Amino acid sequence: MRGNAWSLYGAGVPDTADNVKIQIFRLSKRPEKPFSATADIPGREIAVNHVSKAMMNGINFEPEEPAKRGIYWVIARGGGVRESYLVELY
Repeated sequence: MRGNAWSLYGAGVPDTADNVKIQIFRLSKRPEKPFSATADIPGREIAVNHVSKAMMNGINFEPEEPAKRGIYWVIARGGGVRESYLVELY
């Protein structure tokens, strides 16, 4: 990690992050409701450079771009993980 790590904590996190894929989308506005698992996310995808296992049921991941003020949709899939959630940085 290079100091720009984000994290996901919760039940069902695997022992290794090898099979976990993280996608981050920067949205132009806050969605009115959560996106479905099959929805096309209306935002710009930000590459994720690194995904690793964190302590205590967590996964760390690092976007290619430094975090900026804005609204983001994060999707984590694989290795038993199936999560998506909204992040707003201000």
